[in-house]
Amino acid sequence: MLKLLQKLKLKKTGKTTLSSQATSKEHPLSESYQKENITETILNLYDTPSKINVETFYRIMETGDLKLLMVNPNQYLNLNSEKQESANEKLNDVWLDLQEYYYSNTSKQSFEKFKYNLKKVVQLQNEITTCEAALQLVILGFDEHFETLIKFGITATDVDQIKSAISRKETKLEFAKNKLDKGGEKESAGFYKLVANVERALNRQLDLKEINLERWVAYLQDIKERNEQQKQELNNSKRKRKWQDN
Repeated sequence: MLKLLQKLKLKKTGKTTLSSQATSKEHPLSESYQKENITETILNLYDTPSKINVETFYRIMETGDLKLLMVNPNQYLNLNSEKQESANEKLNDVWLDLQEYYYSNTSKQSFEKFKYNLKKVVQLQNEITTCEAALQLVILGFDEHFETLIKFGITATDVDQIKSAISRKETKLEFAKNKLDKGGEKESAGFYKLVANVERALNRQLDLKEINLERWVAYLQDIKERNEQQKQELNNSKRKRKWQDN
């Protein structure tokens, strides 16, 4: 799963490998562990395809406002800065899961593009986290970690030049994130036109307030299957007439 890929690579490879050489391992009941669990208990989210309304899903695609995943968005404002940071991680995880569900069940081509763009974001996040950790260790006198920087294309030995190189990677990351978001904006732009097509196919008007993402995806899948079946029947009919004419 994409969520698993992101968590394993970003949180383990990026943060643990180098940081553990300079600091002791985190206790399972440490402050950050407790913070994450406290945040999860207080957040009430539209975190599954059966919970989130389809219009809300497309609105997030358009605006990028992940606080719309919260049943009560004002709840976010009541969190302190540490809990907001943990909440942002949770919201990001939920949103990636919902996008994965949507793309994987509606468009193979869009899903492949989504996976490619996400992989690029995760890769750059990992590089930046690892290079920042390596830089800190170099500053502390562990010169062997220049090799880590070289591995990620940073050959400078001056601290300021290394920081500049990392900054350039951060700029690339922002571009990659924007590319990931653009896919969602494109999807959302044609949402109401798509609604009209679905209503035409179903021969009835839809009450969007009553439709969650799970049901919406089911509609799209059913219509796609019917269209493919009709296309196949039409092709078979054409081949049959051609055979008869000959």
